[in-house]
Amino acid sequence: MLAGDALDGAHRRQLDTWMRANETSSMRAGLPAGWSTADKTGSGGYGTTNDVGIAYGPQGQRWLLSIMTRAVGDDPEAPNMRELIGEVASVVVAELHQPQ
Repeated sequence: MLAGDALDGAHRRQLDTWMRANETSSMRAGLPAGWSTADKTGSGGYGTTNDVGIAYGPQGQRWLLSIMTRAVGDDPEAPNMRELIGEVASVVVAELHQPQ
């Protein structure tokens, strides 16, 4: 929705504003200084923890990140994996940010 043309410009900007204001972002904690996100989190049973959105870099980078996790076991009360989402975001952005 943020990267395509499914929404007109005004509605895309509104969605971007809402998603940048997300206070439950899990991936944002793993990004380097100067980076921001427009993202949406979600969680559920079995430790299911997700965060999907765009990471914006200080030099105009725009990377769509979709990080989805679930506990290995079958415990419906397994804790969420918010910290892991940040760690994965950190590794992915570091890898993508490597000079070619």
